[in-house]
Amino acid sequence: MARSSVATLFTGLYPESHMVRVMTNKLSNRLLTIPVYLKAKGYRTSLFTAAGNISENMGFARGVDDYFPNIGEWRRAEGGNLPRRFVGGLDREGPLFSYFHFKEPHLPIVPPPPFQDMFSAPKDRAFDHGVLEEFQRKIHAERPFGPDEVRAVVDNYDAAIAYVDAELGKLMNS
Repeated sequence: MARSSVATLFTGLYPESHMVRVMTNKLSNRLLTIPVYLKAKGYRTSLFTAAGNISENMGFARGVDDYFPNIGEWRRAEGGNLPRRFVGGLDREGPLFSYFHFKEPHLPIVPPPPFQDMFSAPKDRAFDHGVLEEFQRKIHAERPFGPDEVRAVVDNYDAAIAYVDAELGKLMNS
Protein backbone atom coordinates (compact mmCIF):
# COMPACT_ATOMS: atom_id res chain seq x y z
CA MET A 1 0.00 0.00 0.00
CA ALA A 2 1.46 3.33 -1.08
CA ARG A 3 0.16 5.19 1.95
CA SER A 4 2.02 2.94 4.37
CA SER A 5 5.24 3.32 2.36
CA VAL A 6 4.96 7.10 2.24
CA ALA A 7 4.21 7.20 5.98
CA THR A 8 7.44 5.24 6.47
CA LEU A 9 9.36 7.66 4.24
CA PHE A 10 7.90 10.72 6.00
CA THR A 11 8.46 9.44 9.56
CA GLY A 12 11.35 6.99 9.33
CA LEU A 13 9.21 4.50 11.25
CA TYR A 14 8.08 0.99 10.36
CA PRO A 15 4.35 0.47 9.71
CA GLU A 16 4.02 -1.27 13.09
CA SER A 17 5.06 2.04 14.71
CA HIS A 18 3.25 4.63 12.57
CA MET A 19 0.15 2.38 12.28
CA VAL A 20 -0.71 3.40 8.69
CA ARG A 21 -1.40 -0.13 7.49
CA VAL A 22 -5.04 -0.23 6.45
CA MET A 23 -7.21 2.03 4.32
CA THR A 24 -8.86 3.66 7.35
CA ASN A 25 -5.67 4.62 9.23
CA LYS A 26 -4.44 8.20 8.92
CA LEU A 27 -0.95 9.47 9.63
CA SER A 28 -1.05 10.57 13.27
CA ASN A 29 -0.58 14.24 14.13
CA ARG A 30 1.64 13.10 17.01
CA LEU A 31 4.36 11.83 14.67
CA LEU A 32 7.19 14.02 13.43
CA THR A 33 7.34 14.03 9.63
CA ILE A 34 9.97 15.31 7.21
CA PRO A 35 7.77 18.27 6.10
CA VAL A 36 7.07 19.29 9.71
CA TYR A 37 10.74 19.03 10.66
CA LEU A 38 12.05 20.86 7.60
CA LYS A 39 9.42 23.62 7.82
CA ALA A 40 10.59 24.28 11.39
CA LYS A 41 14.15 24.56 9.99
CA GLY A 42 13.11 27.26 7.49
CA TYR A 43 12.33 25.17 4.42
CA ARG A 44 9.44 25.91 2.11
CA THR A 45 7.62 22.58 1.77
CA SER A 46 5.34 21.26 -0.94
CA LEU A 47 3.45 18.05 -1.67
CA PHE A 48 2.31 17.11 -5.19
CA THR A 49 0.19 13.97 -5.22
CA ALA A 50 -1.80 11.96 -7.74
CA ALA A 51 -3.06 9.59 -5.05
CA GLY A 52 -6.14 10.31 -2.98
CA ASN A 53 -4.68 8.31 -0.12
CA ILE A 54 -1.52 10.49 0.02
CA SER A 55 -3.61 13.51 0.89
CA GLU A 56 -4.43 16.24 3.33
CA ASN A 57 -7.35 14.16 4.67
CA MET A 58 -4.96 11.29 5.45
CA GLY A 59 -2.53 13.51 7.40
CA PHE A 60 0.20 13.92 4.79
CA ALA A 61 -0.10 17.69 4.29
CA ARG A 62 0.83 18.57 7.87
CA GLY A 63 3.81 20.92 7.73
CA VAL A 64 3.28 21.47 4.01
CA ASP A 65 3.15 25.06 2.74
CA ASP A 66 1.92 24.25 -0.77
CA TYR A 67 -0.36 21.25 -1.28
CA PHE A 68 -1.29 20.20 -4.83
CA PRO A 69 -3.61 17.17 -5.15
CA ASN A 70 -4.38 15.42 -8.43
CA ILE A 71 -1.11 16.05 -10.24
CA GLY A 72 -2.26 13.80 -13.07
CA GLU A 73 -4.69 16.53 -14.13
CA TRP A 74 -1.97 18.97 -15.18
CA ARG A 75 -0.61 16.45 -17.68
CA ARG A 76 -3.85 16.54 -19.59
CA ALA A 77 -4.55 20.25 -19.23
CA GLU A 78 -3.55 22.93 -21.72
CA GLY A 79 -0.49 24.72 -20.48
CA GLY A 80 -0.42 22.73 -17.19
CA ASN A 81 -0.11 25.20 -14.31
CA LEU A 82 1.26 22.74 -11.75
CA PRO A 83 4.80 22.57 -13.18
CA ARG A 84 4.86 26.37 -13.26
CA ARG A 85 3.83 26.44 -9.60
CA PHE A 86 6.71 24.13 -8.73
CA VAL A 87 9.22 26.04 -10.85
CA GLY A 88 7.95 29.31 -9.32
CA GLY A 89 8.77 27.87 -5.91
CA LEU A 90 12.36 27.42 -7.01
CA ASP A 91 12.67 31.19 -7.41
CA ARG A 92 12.02 31.78 -3.71
CA GLU A 93 14.89 32.35 -1.37
CA GLY A 94 15.82 29.64 1.06
CA PRO A 95 15.75 25.86 0.96
CA LEU A 96 12.91 23.90 -0.61
CA PHE A 97 11.57 20.39 0.06
CA SER A 98 9.06 18.95 -2.42
CA TYR A 99 7.54 15.48 -2.47
CA PHE A 100 5.97 14.19 -5.71
CA HIS A 101 3.72 11.13 -5.72
CA PHE A 102 2.92 9.77 -9.18
CA LYS A 103 0.42 6.96 -9.79
CA GLU A 104 2.04 5.47 -12.88
CA PRO A 105 4.55 3.17 -11.10
CA HIS A 106 1.75 1.64 -8.99
CA LEU A 107 -0.37 -1.37 -9.88
CA PRO A 108 -1.70 -2.04 -12.46
CA ILE A 109 1.34 -0.13 -13.82
CA VAL A 110 0.14 1.32 -17.07
CA PRO A 111 2.61 3.95 -18.29
CA PRO A 112 1.18 6.57 -20.64
CA PRO A 113 2.13 6.75 -24.32
CA PRO A 114 4.78 7.06 -25.68
CA PHE A 115 6.37 5.21 -22.73
CA GLN A 116 3.84 2.36 -22.76
CA ASP A 117 5.86 0.10 -25.06
CA MET A 118 9.33 1.38 -24.22
CA PHE A 119 10.68 -1.97 -22.96
CA SER A 120 8.34 -4.42 -24.70
CA ALA A 121 6.74 -5.20 -28.02
CA PRO A 122 3.93 -2.78 -28.91
CA LYS A 123 0.63 -3.78 -27.37
CA ASP A 124 -2.59 -3.70 -29.32
CA ARG A 125 -4.42 -2.05 -26.45
CA ALA A 126 -5.75 1.41 -25.76
CA PHE A 127 -4.50 3.34 -22.73
CA ASP A 128 -7.54 2.92 -20.48
CA HIS A 129 -8.69 1.68 -17.11
CA GLY A 130 -9.75 -1.73 -18.47
CA VAL A 131 -6.18 -2.83 -17.80
CA LEU A 132 -6.86 -2.63 -14.04
CA GLU A 133 -9.70 -5.14 -14.30
CA GLU A 134 -7.50 -7.49 -16.36
CA PHE A 135 -4.69 -7.23 -13.81
CA GLN A 136 -7.02 -7.85 -10.85
CA ARG A 137 -8.38 -11.00 -12.53
CA LYS A 138 -4.82 -12.32 -12.87
CA ILE A 139 -3.97 -11.55 -9.24
CA HIS A 140 -7.02 -13.47 -8.00
CA ALA A 141 -6.49 -16.42 -10.35
CA GLU A 142 -5.47 -19.67 -8.70
CA ARG A 143 -2.33 -19.98 -10.77
CA PRO A 144 0.95 -18.09 -10.44
CA PHE A 145 1.94 -15.46 -12.95
CA GLY A 146 3.79 -16.97 -15.90
CA PRO A 147 7.23 -15.73 -17.02
CA ASP A 148 5.72 -13.59 -19.80
CA GLU A 149 3.28 -11.97 -17.37
CA VAL A 150 6.08 -11.22 -14.89
CA ARG A 151 8.19 -9.77 -17.72
CA ALA A 152 5.23 -7.57 -18.78
CA VAL A 153 4.85 -6.17 -15.24
CA VAL A 154 8.60 -5.50 -15.00
CA ASP A 155 8.65 -3.87 -18.46
CA ASN A 156 5.69 -1.67 -17.57
CA TYR A 157 7.26 -0.71 -14.23
CA ASP A 158 10.52 0.26 -15.95
CA ALA A 159 8.55 2.31 -18.50
CA ALA A 160 6.55 4.02 -15.74
CA ILE A 161 9.79 4.96 -13.95
CA ALA A 162 11.17 6.34 -17.23
CA TYR A 163 7.98 8.43 -17.60
CA VAL A 164 8.26 9.84 -14.05
CA ASP A 165 11.96 10.55 -14.62
CA ALA A 166 11.12 12.43 -17.84
CA GLU A 167 8.40 14.47 -16.10
CA LEU A 168 10.71 15.45 -13.24
CA GLY A 169 13.45 16.23 -15.77
CA LYS A 170 11.10 18.65 -17.54
CA LEU A 171 10.37 20.37 -14.24
CA MET A 172 14.00 20.66 -13.28
CA ASN A 173 14.97 22.01 -16.72
CA SER A 174 12.17 24.61 -16.78
